[in-house]
Amino acid sequence: MLSTISLVTWGILFTIPYATAAPEPSPIVELGQRSGYHGDFNCKHLVFTVDATATNQVIASPAASTLSTQEGVNAFYASLKGLVAASIKQTRGGTYRLAAEYCHALTRPELFSAPLQILVHGSAGYTKGYWNRGSWGNAPLEYSWTHAMNRAGYSTLAVDKLGNGESSHPDPVNDVQLPLQMETIHSLITLIKSGKAGIPMPPEGGLIFVGHSTGSIMAAELAQTHPLDVDAVVLTGYPTGGNNKGGLPSYHFFPAALSRPDQYPKGLNYGYLRMNSEFNRTAGFYYKGHYDPRIAHLDYETQGAQPIGEGINLGLATQPAFKGKVLVVTGTKDPAICGFTPVEECKFNSTILTAVGERFSGNSGFDWYSPVSGHVLNWHYNAPQTYQVVIQRLGMLLGRAAPSGGV
Repeated sequence: MLSTISLVTWGILFTIPYATAAPEPSPIVELGQRSGYHGDFNCKHLVFTVDATATNQVIASPAASTLSTQEGVNAFYASLKGLVAASIKQTRGGTYRLAAEYCHALTRPELFSAPLQILVHGSAGYTKGYWNRGSWGNAPLEYSWTHAMNRAGYSTLAVDKLGNGESSHPDPVNDVQLPLQMETIHSLITLIKSGKAGIPMPPEGGLIFVGHSTGSIMAAELAQTHPLDVDAVVLTGYPTGGNNKGGLPSYHFFPAALSRPDQYPKGLNYGYLRMNSEFNRTAGFYYKGHYDPRIAHLDYETQGAQPIGEGINLGLATQPAFKGKVLVVTGTKDPAICGFTPVEECKFNSTILTAVGERFSGNSGFDWYSPVSGHVLNWHYNAPQTYQVVIQRLGMLLGRAAPSGGV
């Protein structure tokens, strides 16, 4: 469900929607009866019900009392590597709800299919709103990946990952891990290909998985595990660097339910965390001088909750089984390719990105682009230019020119 908070910025009072835990799953696909979150005439809100199972790494879950202090949270993360080393593999699964926003290509009548981009956000409290004007819903339209792609002839389906946004919130430690999250997206793709998802089926060769940050890690995982699911992957903010110098505690993660009890659902498991350092979040995700500080502030204020389990399994090292197209788009000042050093110390090296093509050794087309930006590409001043490069290079990889005449 969506709730709201109020915030004054640019001298204007905003009523900001933020995502809370979704209700328990129903056995059917529910189709929203309204337009998209921001009144977009070509968009609609969808809630899919999917079944999924996966082999996760089960660890000893921290007690609520451990997570009730910052020292306890930091101590838990300090011990996480050892806990993962001692973990046991276990099949986890169930029936889950995945909330999404579908927006039809603006260049095609709604009854006609268009290439479809499945958009999956990253961690750190991001949701499907990352792709379309933010969780607060009032970012200028030029920051909307969704709108840019719809104008270029692509339909988009932005999904809240399992354990995020309006999707189901199961055990945040041992359920909400990459393998199970990936399998829920695989089930969704299967539903789309069956023609029973309530959206037009994309044409042959026109299904693309676009990820950001850990969403890109999920795209790579799916490409190897289910190599026939999609025709191309676009990996933005793709983490390819070395060790994290600061570590997760540097972001001051703390249970969301304790951090801001009025902003998150009552009774939310303490394993769902919130970043409580606006300075560190901004310093880690944005490149100084290349973004609007008001955007960064709204991004911080409206963040969702971060499941602990998303940091337990970081995916496969190589993806040789995938035979489709691969496009990597990561900023020159993105700590994800610099070992999470401070942004100012990040020195870009193109071989880091070209090496991704070697990991996808069976790819049938590879390209990369690196704009001058930090980790959250969509919230930097040059986002519109980045979108145009993506449209051009993805079109070249897929062998299709973007239709003209979008509004």
